[in-house]
Amino acid sequence: MTLKTFRNIVLYSFHHIDVNPLSYLMEGVFYSDLVKKEVIYEMGKLFETLKAKGVKRLVSKPSECKVCYPGTKAYEFYDAETNEFIARYLIDNGKDVEFVSYTFEECRNVYIPKRKGELPF
Repeated sequence: MTLKTFRNIVLYSFHHIDVNPLSYLMEGVFYSDLVKKEVIYEMGKLFETLKAKGVKRLVSKPSECKVCYPGTKAYEFYDAETNEFIARYLIDNGKDVEFVSYTFEECRNVYIPKRKGELPF
C-alpha cells in the first residue's frame, strides 16, 4: 500500500466518521503501535463518541508536526457544521526501516488556535 492510499483511506474514514474504509488497511503492518484490528477498534470508539455528540461529518486541514516528530505530516479535523476542533492525527510513513509501518496516532499537544507557525502546531 502506498502512503497516498493509506492517507486516502484514513481521511475518507474521518471525513465520513465511518470505520468501514479502514478494512482496506493492510494486515501485518504497524500503524504506530497498533495493528489493523486495533486501529479499527480505536477509531470505532472515537467515531461513536463523535456521533453521540451529534457530529455528522468532519473536514480536515493538512499540517505538520513541529514538536514530537518534526516534519511528520499531520491532519487537523474539524466538525463540518460548527468548525469546532475535534482532533489532530499524525498520518505519514513510519520511521522503522526494518518492516513496513506507518505513523498514525493522535497528537495530544494542546491546541492553540489562530497562532499560525507557532508551537505546538
